[in-house]
Amino acid sequence: MNMREFLFLALLLGLLLEQGCVSGYRVPQDLPKPAKPAAAKVLFFVADGMRPDLMESCARQGFLPTYLDLMDQGVRGVNGLIQAFPPNSGVGWYTLATGAHPAQHGATNNTFHRIGEDDFNSSTSYSMPGVLQADPLAAAAERAGKKVAQIHWLGGVNAKIAGPTVEFGNSFSNRGVLAAPLNPYEETDATAFGVSYQAASLAPANGWSNIPAGDPAAPPRQTTFTISTKKPAENPDRIYDVYIYDSRVDGIPAYDRVILVANAYAKNGSRKSADLTPGDFKEVKLRGVDGLTGTRAGQTASFYVKLISLAPDLTSFRLYFTPVARVLATCATDACHALPPGGTGEDRLEKYIAEHLPGYILSDLAPLHAGIIARDSPARYGSCPGGLSGPR
Repeated sequence: MNMREFLFLALLLGLLLEQGCVSGYRVPQDLPKPAKPAAAKVLFFVADGMRPDLMESCARQGFLPTYLDLMDQGVRGVNGLIQAFPPNSGVGWYTLATGAHPAQHGATNNTFHRIGEDDFNSSTSYSMPGVLQADPLAAAAERAGKKVAQIHWLGGVNAKIAGPTVEFGNSFSNRGVLAAPLNPYEETDATAFGVSYQAASLAPANGWSNIPAGDPAAPPRQTTFTISTKKPAENPDRIYDVYIYDSRVDGIPAYDRVILVANAYAKNGSRKSADLTPGDFKEVKLRGVDGLTGTRAGQTASFYVKLISLAPDLTSFRLYFTPVARVLATCATDACHALPPGGTGEDRLEKYIAEHLPGYILSDLAPLHAGIIARDSPARYGSCPGGLSGPR
């Protein structure tokens, strides 16, 4: 290249730069200023496994006003979102939280084997520490100075934010049903799904104190059931005495009420855990000496019971119990630090929720699939009113 050609190219490049025709070399001065955010606050709502078409239809019919407001004021996927692969919770929640593919964020299933571990019989859960490898939205927003809270966001604890996180929860026992008469087909199905199925041996009540006598025409009966532990280092097997009686003294035998007392209280009705009529679904709080044990000694947990059926003549009886469980929560804000302290390693927010709010109910379809409980009437799958308000 001679000097004349070099000067011509230099002049041409200068003209192009001056006119902004070559990108990356000139920063325009007339770019529009960034627009203000459309909203000061953002709610990211996800419902695992929900049918969007059904929920949107119910909302339009007036059954879900809050859900309708979320749709009308925000944005949503067309009939939901396209799920990552494989389509399950462990993959989906982290994909939504990070925007990354499963191979990048680290959770490739609900449970899976991690490369580098020798024991192929030892599975890893998506929610275990160290699984999440990508940066989640909650952590990025908090670093940007935003106040962030996660409510029942699966895997949210692994985001390690300072703001309050209330996640899935911990289960410490089995769940199941106490039934009479025993149904061998139900028992087989319950065993197949790992659900406890116990026969209620109804006998004359004896040894009880501080308990209603009921109608003499229907002598009170008793039985027991056991909530077997899955974590003996933190929760014991729990045995409950069951008192069944007729509360209406009218000379007509008609059993209609059930009282539960922990076996440790020797059938003392003043220490009852629950007082049930058919259809009742009630929480049993486990506090203090009745709470968790071992490394969690004194921590509050709970479970729920439902008196599914009680025939007036006692020809049939069915009592359902959920697992002993406790919510999982973390928080490192000043407001949370001001809450009452707990035991060693006990998060203050988790302690407060466990002690003052209704207990955590584990999402568990095994009893339904085993056929020992059913969806509540009159609602059926595909209809709007009701839904799964409890087992029957």
